[in-house]
Amino acid sequence: MRKKLTKPKSAKLKKPQGDVVPVLLRIERKEQYMIDVIDGRVVPDDLDKLRSLTKVRDWEDPSRGIIRIGSPNQFVTTHEVYGTIVSRIENLVGEINGKFPRKKGRAPYVPLHIELEKEATRADVSELNQDQMREQWSEGRERIKELESEVNQLKERVQFYMQLSAERALEIAKLQKSYRPLRLV
Repeated sequence: MRKKLTKPKSAKLKKPQGDVVPVLLRIERKEQYMIDVIDGRVVPDDLDKLRSLTKVRDWEDPSRGIIRIGSPNQFVTTHEVYGTIVSRIENLVGEINGKFPRKKGRAPYVPLHIELEKEATRADVSELNQDQMREQWSEGRERIKELESEVNQLKERVQFYMQLSAERALEIAKLQKSYRPLRLV
């Protein structure tokens, strides 16, 4: 059995090339922003993007220097290098969800007669769709029969021409055997 290769825990981070921002810096920026939201120093545009680790990973706001983390494997609590900071972010997500609970909107009141009218309309549309489907099915069935008839006619024509071709080939063979070149005297 092969031994699984793993990175050493003291793995060095890759240096950025060009305008690339290292993953650790991206994660730290997200963490700091979330701390600022909890402390009230920042009012977020959309709290929904801070409600789960997946949403935090996908979240980007270039104006604040917050960039998406592309690999989901790097943004997990069990990652060797980034795991501790991701765990802290997970705790911050919990704090944000506790401090800013989601508002559950109530469905607006709809009178019973309007609901019944909508239901009747849906039933009519459903019946109409079923009628259309039946019609299309029967049209398709008729078209299949027509095509089968055409195919049979074409098969008969092919057999006729093959038989005719065989007869002509025999005639040609007979003529070639009976052909004798004339001798010039």
